[in-house]
Amino acid sequence: MFNTEEAEKYDTQQALDFIIDENGNLQFIVAAVAGSKLGLFGGREYVEIPWNYVTKIGANVIVVSADKDKIKRARA
Repeated sequence: MFNTEEAEKYDTQQALDFIIDENGNLQFIVAAVAGSKLGLFGGREYVEIPWNYVTKIGANVIVVSADKDKIKRARA
C-alpha cells in the first residue's frame, strides 16, 4: 500500500485490517508503516486511513491519497 500525498509506503506483508460500520460499509483501512519496528519488543507503528482516501486497488498494491492530518497513527 502506498500513499501518494505523503510518499509513504505501508507494510502489506502484515495483515491489513478494515474497520466496518454497523451497516457493513468500509470506514477505515489499518496497516503497519513499512520499516517501523520500535523498541526492544518489536512494537510497530500503524496508520488508520479513511476508506474514502483509497484511490486505486490493484492486484499487488492499494494506492491512497491522504495528507498527514487525515491519517491517524498509533503504536502497538
